[in-house]
Amino acid sequence: VTTCTRDNRHENLLGNVHDTPFSSLWWGPGMAAHRAAAARRDYAGLPACQGCFIPRSANSTDISAAEIEAFA
Repeated sequence: VTTCTRDNRHENLLGNVHDTPFSSLWWGPGMAAHRAAAARRDYAGLPACQGCFIPRSANSTDISAAEIEAFA
C-alpha cells in the first residue's frame, strides 16, 4: 500500500497487505505522519511528491498550465 495512485514506484510505501491489514496501514501511524506532513505542505519526507504538481495544485495557485501539461 502506498499513499497515492501516482506513486507507481512505491516511494511512499506504507506496508504490505499480505502482512498487515489494510485498515491498519491506512489509519496507522505511518499514514497519519504522511497526512500531517501534507497538511503542513512539507513534502520533504515524501519522495514521490517531490516532482509532482498535484500537492501544489491542491494547496496553491502557483502552478502553471505548462507544469500540468508536462505530466499529461
